[in-house]
Amino acid sequence: MGIIPHLLAAAANLVMVAIDVAIVLVLVRLAASRWHNRLLTAIDVAGRPVTGELVHMTDRLWAWMQCSRRLSEKGKLVVATGVLLVARLMVASLVFGVR
Repeated sequence: MGIIPHLLAAAANLVMVAIDVAIVLVLVRLAASRWHNRLLTAIDVAGRPVTGELVHMTDRLWAWMQCSRRLSEKGKLVVATGVLLVARLMVASLVFGVR
């Protein structure tokens, strides 16, 4: 293999790591809404800009699909986690040929 495929694989790895970090931040926010722990709260406050934007985009996607009901805050977080997991699987399957 040449250098270009290695660079593309490295970029795909960075994207998957970013998606993994976003998944962890969303799960921490979901856990912080259930259990009040100083560590969870600190991580939640630090990751709130990322998770807030993800939840907002997921809510807009949900509204665009013209679903009749609006999601609760926890529902938005769960749907955002699902969307991120699907995106991670798509990146992995496109770049690395995982089936």
